[in-house]
Order: sequence, then structure tokens, then C-alpha cells
Amino acid sequence: GRSAGVPQVRSGGAEVRGSLSKEVIRRVVRRHINEVKFCYEQQLNARPDLSGRVTTRFVISPTGSVQSAMVADSSLRNEAVESCIVRAVRRWTFPAPDGGGVVVVNYPFLLDAAGQSALDDRPKSEIPRGYPGFPAPVFSFRAQMYA
Repeated sequence: GRSAGVPQVRSGGAEVRGSLSKEVIRRVVRRHINEVKFCYEQQLNARPDLSGRVTTRFVISPTGSVQSAMVADSSLRNEAVESCIVRAVRRWTFPAPDGGGVVVVNYPFLLDAAGQSALDDRPKSEIPRGYPGFPAPVFSFRAQMYA
């Protein structure tokens, strides 16, 4: 049978300017990571070797909605995945920034078709149950936030 690894989407270090913490932003992104995974997997069937880094730049409005989103940088070179991720990010809602104002975020997603085990970096209590020896398929979200 096929023994390819589980596709992974991981987040890199976010760059944030404004009054929302990286942790708050990471939590919201984590809740929506399956939307990014969906964008990636749609193209992965046609291009099994597709991998790279897509850095999104988005602006969170004073109400918490995403005011604008774009691809700031990408080594993926796949417009379908990139525009799908941008459309997804535009739908997300964050907590309203403290004291109003906007928050500008650069957020990288690392997309890898056959990465290492997606379960490596999580406490055992968070690992979904599958058949013994065959963990349930999961999508890796490795947050590497830097202060």
C-alpha cells in the first residue's frame, strides 16, 4: 500500500503590529487551520510534490473582522492554493483589539505533503484515537511563535 506521510500545515512565527497578542491570533488561526488544509489538499491531488511556505498579510479591523488579506510572500507558486487561503483568512473573526485600532499580521503557513508524523509535538491527551498502530489522520499545526 501507499505509505506517504500525512499532509501538514504548520504555522511559522507570526509578525504582529497592534494590540492583539500573538497567542490570541495563533488560537484563532488554529481554530481555522482546516480551511487552510482544505485549500492545500485540493491542489495536492493534482500536484503530489506541492510544498512550500505561504505568508499571508492581513489587517484586523477595530471590530475584529479581517479588513483585508493578501499573500505577502510564497515559495509554493500555486495561485489556486494561495488565493483560497486568502479568501479563507478574510472570513475569520478575531477578538476586537484592545483600545480599538487595527492590527497588521504577517502569518506564514508551512505546507508539506509528506512531512514527519503530525503527532510529534502534541501531548498524548490531544492525540486522536485511531486503530492501534494507525493513528487517526490529523493535520499538524506546529506553532512557532517568536516574541
